[in-house]
Amino acid sequence: MNKNNLIGILLIALILIGFTFLNRLNKPSAEEALSAGDNVETTLASAEEKKDVATLSQHPDSVVEKSLDDFESFQLGAKEKRVKLANDKVEIELSSLGAMPSSVRLLKYNRLQKKDKAEPLYLFKQGDAKQSFILRANRGNLETKDLYFDVVKQSSDSVTMRLPFEEGAYLDFTYALLPNDYRTKLTISGHGLEKVFPNNMRSLDLEMEQNLSQLEKSWTNENSFSSLYYKYVSGDTERLRETKKSQIKQSLKQPLHWIAFKNKFFASVLIADLNNTFERATIEHTTYPKENKYLKKMRASASVPFDNREGTEAHFSYFYGPLAFKMLKEYDAGVDKADRLELQRLVYVGGKFLRWINLTLIMPVVDWLKTWVSNWGII
Repeated sequence: MNKNNLIGILLIALILIGFTFLNRLNKPSAEEALSAGDNVETTLASAEEKKDVATLSQHPDSVVEKSLDDFESFQLGAKEKRVKLANDKVEIELSSLGAMPSSVRLLKYNRLQKKDKAEPLYLFKQGDAKQSFILRANRGNLETKDLYFDVVKQSSDSVTMRLPFEEGAYLDFTYALLPNDYRTKLTISGHGLEKVFPNNMRSLDLEMEQNLSQLEKSWTNENSFSSLYYKYVSGDTERLRETKKSQIKQSLKQPLHWIAFKNKFFASVLIADLNNTFERATIEHTTYPKENKYLKKMRASASVPFDNREGTEAHFSYFYGPLAFKMLKEYDAGVDKADRLELQRLVYVGGKFLRWINLTLIMPVVDWLKTWVSNWGII
């Protein structure tokens, strides 16, 4: 081995020994290695948290654990409240669950049972009727029948129920019972609804139903005079015609002024203001088996104009009362022909020919006899 080879081998050996020594000086301890691993995990976790926050800001309705907003907090903590409105003719109970009428009693009438025992006359009781508006909100479709409202204003003949949303927005249902009358006004209004509903909102969808109770002795006779009536804005009044089928359903293309659930002597009628008439209505009724405590189940659905602009309102009236021809006709006294309700059309007074005779001859004679004779059997 010559001198140059020997020097080369010694230099390589020195480099290997020096590299090993320096590597040992820079190697971390076990504690330092563990700490470094924790730092890596912390960095990764922090990155994931930032990713979750970014996802939540882009998708506020995503399934991520988050705090409740004002709407959700109110719904979770609210309880049902019942409010009664009354005058000398009718008593209406309203529920804050759905902000809808839950029972109606006519104070001047009694229900005659089979044992000739008079009982208070209710057009419907709790659970017999439903009313719901479908709200197509930014957070998804909401049905008012499933939502709690807050009673913010109340008196013996009026109440305002409020559905609070986020950021101070709300929707109000205000009911006002007219004095010495069977009619109740409903006004739907709101504030800040542009935060709740989309800008292309143009209407609310309405769904309502009622089980017609048997109020007279004869189920068969009363059922034959019970039907769903409706009046077109154009003026014609129609009803669902009886068939052999137990269920009858019909879709209507023309706008409606009112929809009535009628039995023989009484009716529940929802009347739309002519500025927000019922559109694209579907109506139906199902006849219950004979001798059931109910006669028919009435259903109706329709759309009514409503948008999210500040100051937008929708106006309706309820008539809960007897089918007294003269009283119903007086509702149209002094009213332009195009605006008349013509609720007297709910009273059956015969076909076209007999109707003319009854209205012009028989009914005036009966009214005159009533002033002299109190017994209806004699009349």
